[in-house]
Amino acid sequence: MASHVFLTIFVHVFAAFSLVFCPLILSLGWLLPVEWCFWIAVTLLSASVSALWMYRLQQPNDSQLDAFFGDSWPNRAVCHRGAAGDAPENTLVAFREARKNGATFVEFDVALTKDKAPVIFHDDTVDRTTDATGALKDLTLDEVLKLNAAAKDPLRDKFPHASIPTLEEATVECLGLGMNIFFDVKDWSTEMVNALTALFQRHTELYQKGMVCSFFPMLSYKIRRQDPAILTALTTCTTTVQYGFGCDVTGPIWKRYPCILADYLLVWCQSAWLWILCGNAATLLDKKIVTEGTVDYWAQRGIKTVVWTVNDNTEKEYFHKCLKCGIITDNVKSS
Repeated sequence: MASHVFLTIFVHVFAAFSLVFCPLILSLGWLLPVEWCFWIAVTLLSASVSALWMYRLQQPNDSQLDAFFGDSWPNRAVCHRGAAGDAPENTLVAFREARKNGATFVEFDVALTKDKAPVIFHDDTVDRTTDATGALKDLTLDEVLKLNAAAKDPLRDKFPHASIPTLEEATVECLGLGMNIFFDVKDWSTEMVNALTALFQRHTELYQKGMVCSFFPMLSYKIRRQDPAILTALTTCTTTVQYGFGCDVTGPIWKRYPCILADYLLVWCQSAWLWILCGNAATLLDKKIVTEGTVDYWAQRGIKTVVWTVNDNTEKEYFHKCLKCGIITDNVKSS
């Protein structure tokens, strides 16, 4: 195992050197000798590695990880947005329904309103799930609380009305139900960081029952820089940058290709060195990029693998029994 880790570190260092050296040759090769470009690249890489070592955050200890994941992991499913297939997503009724169906882990999304109040909501706009339209960031907390989050849900006949809960309401509800929480955070602003750290300090049981996860590495780093006792995870997807810049398959090539390249670079950074910098406890991976080698890679680094979003029963059995990793699912009943 140690030799395998050493080999992957060597490969990552070589890749990082290439990412520095090749652009130098292309941009300055006509002006500087190759030897100069080589030593400039070595100096920059050495400085980067030194900075990484200096500013890295320690991973949590095993006792804290054991307290969060428990003995039954990875055979327990995490209910996605409060098990969105069983009740209106990201609502208190969804959390209660998930617990009634046997869930002990819940995942929900945290976003900020216009007046910087943290609420439980996934999309950038309220159009898809509520009886209103517009961007969440343009609505105040009072306006958000008046919306019906069940208005367009397939199960609205069974659950005709459900409010969008605040972060405090959702946390208190899930802790009261005895569920551990994955906070999927959509914002890495200072206001969000302060809201989350204050939440953990108010509800100290969250240090053993809560984990903050996000597509944004800066959020993970800022959270643990402010409070190193908080468990964090990086969420990995091959289209993070494309989604952020609104690039899809129909977008212009000049915009789409740089975003695709940036996504590949981000995925590489997350596996090569961002986990060291942030001191993460887990990695949340899109099921399309998970293999046995991926799970082994993270296990060798003491990091748990959680796969999203897995709704097919055959896939659930594969990830649970064959790859020994946790899953996030919309359908708790069949997990």
